[in-house]
Amino acid sequence: MPPFTSVTPSGLKNFFRKREPVLRRGVMVAAAIMAVYYLVAAAVRPRGDFLVHMEFGRRFFQGEFLYAGGTHIPYPPLWALVHAPLAVLPVNLAMPLVVVLGLAALAALAWMVQDLADPALRCGRVTRFWILAGAILLSLAFITRDLADGGQNLILLMLAWAGLWLFSNGRTLAAAASLGLATALKCTPLAFVVWFAWKRRWGMAALSLGWAAVFSLAPLAVMGPASYVRHMEVWVTNVAQGVATADPSRGVLGEEKFQNKALRPSLARYLMHLPPGHAGRFSGPGYIDILNLSPPTANWVIRMVTISLLVAFGWACRRPMREHNDPDAIWEYAAVGILMVLLSPIAWGQHCVVAFPALYFLVRAWALGDLTAPALRISLVFIAVIFVFTTRFFLGKELSLLLQSSHITTFAMLGLCALTLAAGRISATKKEAIAC
Repeated sequence: MPPFTSVTPSGLKNFFRKREPVLRRGVMVAAAIMAVYYLVAAAVRPRGDFLVHMEFGRRFFQGEFLYAGGTHIPYPPLWALVHAPLAVLPVNLAMPLVVVLGLAALAALAWMVQDLADPALRCGRVTRFWILAGAILLSLAFITRDLADGGQNLILLMLAWAGLWLFSNGRTLAAAASLGLATALKCTPLAFVVWFAWKRRWGMAALSLGWAAVFSLAPLAVMGPASYVRHMEVWVTNVAQGVATADPSRGVLGEEKFQNKALRPSLARYLMHLPPGHAGRFSGPGYIDILNLSPPTANWVIRMVTISLLVAFGWACRRPMREHNDPDAIWEYAAVGILMVLLSPIAWGQHCVVAFPALYFLVRAWALGDLTAPALRISLVFIAVIFVFTTRFFLGKELSLLLQSSHITTFAMLGLCALTLAAGRISATKKEAIAC
């Protein structure tokens, strides 16, 4: 038997240090196998939202009405324009190409968040690899869910974070163009533009809005004024009706499914008794009703909760940026992405890839000894358990669906948002104390 000291923390550390190169290669091989799997799966059996994206692009390419049959009503015409080139390709080739872009976006995103974290959270090359591996593992369920659909949300997230990375390097025009493109493709990244305005970076906010307007008008050149105006009217009307409905159990797409991780339907599940057969109600055993408020009352409560969250978030982020490359900005930017998804009308599992940057910063802070508060560590462990172990892979179909209907991921995301802000505030306070 090995001596007792071999299983002590020191012994485990030595064991890991000796085998670290082998373990690292193993992780890289596993990542490569997973990437190849999603590429092959995309080529052999294209599926998921990608097929709808491709149909959206085909209609644009053929000059057909984009929203016929209620297709893709949450997406603006620009989304169809960027997918139109796929219409000339066979689907078995088009989807793998988009998956490649999704994987490239993930790689670029990982590089940018590491580079942005370097001034505030310095670490060595070996440590950096394992921090990244840990953050990807914690967000793997969301990443793989997005890759199964093509990886478009990873691309959008990369564009949004390229805005902060370019801005921190003094390249404001390019930063605004990247963030503006993300905002034009999907209006939820507008939250990042609002954050720049809140931080008194008026030039960046204004340029981002300008670029968003330019990109949004791009389909006009192909569709013509009459068709473009008609499509924009349909898109705006449908989105506005879905958001403004007085019944929080209904949204842009009709009855809210329990897989929707947005905050509004998640709170509605606990404030209302959803009738049998409702898309937001799990039909299996274990589903429990809580409150039985009327839809208007529940909607009023949810609005008050949302306003309170926005006020609290704004107060937490009230300090202006000291400089372009303010190292503390990364925490708030990561939290903005999470809040953006929670407050959006629709938030499926693939949209939760926004958790990756926050998880990376938190794992890195823990590894470097900056996440010392026990409450923060316990919270991160609890969130990690929910993200990793409440999936169908570990719990099976029925239990995982039951937990989805309880919206446990939504509240874990909300906790991650608060945890990220708290960690950033502690980090900034420590720096101020050292400076003094």
